[in-house]
Amino acid sequence: MRDILESVVAYGTGHSAYLPGYKVGGKTGTAQKAENGIYVSGKYIASFLGFAPANDPRIIVLVIIDEPGGISHFGGVIASPVVKSIVSDTLRYLDVKPQYTQEEMAQLQKPLVKVPEVRNLPLSEAVKELSKFKLKYSIEVGEGEAPKTH
Repeated sequence: MRDILESVVAYGTGHSAYLPGYKVGGKTGTAQKAENGIYVSGKYIASFLGFAPANDPRIIVLVIIDEPGGISHFGGVIASPVVKSIVSDTLRYLDVKPQYTQEEMAQLQKPLVKVPEVRNLPLSEAVKELSKFKLKYSIEVGEGEAPKTH
């Protein structure tokens, strides 16, 4: 069961709870609320239950968000990042050392990219500077127009 719940975080709907160096298991939940036996449009309960380390659990956390507002009402989107934050802080407090996989170590060893300062530059110079570093960028022109991504 732990392996199944770990796969929810590693590969599935609970990926927002993924924490490098730790095996985290969990389950997302999204439920539409009912009143008088009828589902109510736009009213939800979002949840995520997570535990870590999945191979030797030291902490379990349940986050329930009643009638979330904003862009999403899915537990895997809005509740799992809260669990990730709590689990991360608690494991650090409990002095549980991370155990990185080879892939995680490779990611940690990638060089960081320094973003050049382009504020207040003319647009053509800013684009040229960002292009030197092969960085993706978005140009927003006026109100109501869609951003252009490059």
